Amino acid sequence: MSAPPIINPKGDKVGIDLVAFDTNRISDTIQDFTRRQQSRGSVQIGTLGPAGVEYYFASGEAEKSDIRGFLDSEVHETQAGTIEGLHIVETVQGDSIIVHQKIDDSAWVLLFFDQANDFYAPARTHAAYVGFAVSILVLIGIFLTLRLVRPLVDHISLENDRNRKLLDKVQVSEERLQSILDNTSSVIYLKDCDGKYLLINRRFEELFHLSREEIFGKTDFEVFPQETADAFRAVDNKVLETEELLELDEQAPHDDGNHDYLSIKFPLHDVTGKIYGLCGISTDITARKRLEQREQLRLKILEKMAQDEPLKQVLETLVQLVESEMPGALCSVLLLDESGQHLLNGAAPSLPDFYNEAIHGTEIGSGVGSCGTAAYENRQVIVDDIQQHPYWQPYAKLAARADLAACWSEPIRDRQGKILGTFAMYYHEPRAPQVSEIELITQLAHLAGISIEHHANEKALHASEEGLRAERDFVDAVVEAAGSIIVVMDRDGKIVRFNHAAEEITGYSFEEIQGRPIWECLIPEEIREDVEGVFNNLTAGNIVGNYENEWLMKDGSRRLFHWRNTVLQDAGGKVTYVVSQGYDITDIRKTQRALAQHKDKLEQLVKERTAELEEITAYNRTLFETSPIGLVLCDMEGRLVDVNPAYLRIIGYDENEAKTISY
Repeated sequence: MSAPPIINPKGDKVGIDLVAFDTNRISDTIQDFTRRQQSRGSVQIGTLGPAGVEYYFASGEAEKSDIRGFLDSEVHETQAGTIEGLHIVETVQGDSIIVHQKIDDSAWVLLFFDQANDFYAPARTHAAYVGFAVSILVLIGIFLTLRLVRPLVDHISLENDRNRKLLDKVQVSEERLQSILDNTSSVIYLKDCDGKYLLINRRFEELFHLSREEIFGKTDFEVFPQETADAFRAVDNKVLETEELLELDEQAPHDDGNHDYLSIKFPLHDVTGKIYGLCGISTDITARKRLEQREQLRLKILEKMAQDEPLKQVLETLVQLVESEMPGALCSVLLLDESGQHLLNGAAPSLPDFYNEAIHGTEIGSGVGSCGTAAYENRQVIVDDIQQHPYWQPYAKLAARADLAACWSEPIRDRQGKILGTFAMYYHEPRAPQVSEIELITQLAHLAGISIEHHANEKALHASEEGLRAERDFVDAVVEAAGSIIVVMDRDGKIVRFNHAAEEITGYSFEEIQGRPIWECLIPEEIREDVEGVFNNLTAGNIVGNYENEWLMKDGSRRLFHWRNTVLQDAGGKVTYVVSQGYDITDIRKTQRALAQHKDKLEQLVKERTAELEEITAYNRTLFETSPIGLVLCDMEGRLVDVNPAYLRIIGYDENEAKTISY
């Protein structure tokens, strides 16, 4: 039993720590410990007593210890709580080792101290044994590695190389595939069976402003409007349910409005054949569809034009077709009047009647609404808010009454650029056009221009045809009524026209000689070569003015004709027809020959008659001059033309003065 005193912090003894020990068992335990450790050190149990640290149950060379002061210091620190748990420490000189620990919550400390060399000796011996054993094991390991493990390692290394190369190929293949996907103009995407995006290409990112990282794991409902997402999901479900490729048209929202897509969607299977998602390839066909729609519109308008429908119906058809393709649009076509200063209603079936009546006859000018300005300045005018635009201030109330909030107008021009009118699109809400809509209104104005110009050309053509018809009728009447022969031949000399006078004179009907060369039926054989020469000169462009030759009549008689020739040429200046007008001079020539025979007799008679007249004139002048009676010759207005001397004596004037006065 031990009863060490209990000392308070002031050093006063306040009690005893009564501890009962089985001394024999403790002693045996300590000695057994020192024996197994082969230690010559000291094992003690110490506690604080009145005279300092007291030690019990020492073993080894505890009594011979020369480090009692160091032990005491360690006991004090342990009891004060400065050192907790098992503690190992070397003395300042480093030649001794102390190991101590407080026994539970008692006032006792278990201490062991020994020489440093003796303390570490067992550990060194144990370490040597362990090191030797490890060396043996390493040698065995090397042997096993060389004989057994190395082939396996080589095999694994070879497989690793193959796998690494395979992975490299897979990575290159994936990069190549991604490069292909990113450089196509189509939108490509992969989704799982829940509609979540697994992969998209660069085109998808550009159009919908989402990166691959942002869209991964999202559904269409988190990317697109509800209506669009519902449509996409319905198609995706159909592909997953039928497990078949599906091709269809879809619409997707873009910054400039909805675009049309041709989509191909098909299921994706894993190695077991199970569907894990689908792939979609969507190609933007908006431009193509717009071209197709506009081409159909153009064909319909051209069909109306080909049927010669009235211009108003053609323009109304154009307007109605555009309105059916452009929901919300109200279209109008205004036409310039003949003065080019006023706009007249052409077609606007969807605009209110009071509005059409109000703008009918509006004078064009800068700031006169959208259409008046467009026609005057020959440029496109876009007004996205009528109530706020200065061009519309004079017409703001009228537009509000008609519920018109926006107006885009494009001049209508002919092929020479002349303004024909305007094409306008109205909307019930303020809005600016998209690029595609600007292109559309330009094309529609061009199509309207074609229609208007076609109508004007048709009108002019009909007028021209009427004029030509009247002129042809007049020419036919003249040709048929002419007393001279008129015959028209083609370049080969074949008769294509033969008038009534020619039929009466020759005895041939037109049907009898139509299409026959003229020299085969009407020209005497002895002069055919000469006539063909004249004809060839005419077809070569060498005009032969006057020419005479005989024709054979149907009854075999001959008649002489005087010809005047002209030619008709095509646009290239090539002679196509020869027109000959012939006068029958047979009787004239007979008369001329008869007159030639009596020419001398006539000349003698003329001389004799002339002499007689000269004698009579001289005689009459002598009587006029010598008459004692005043004689006067006056014209129809009473002016004196001639007077005789007797008259001058009577009136007292000379001859010149007398001729200045009136009778």
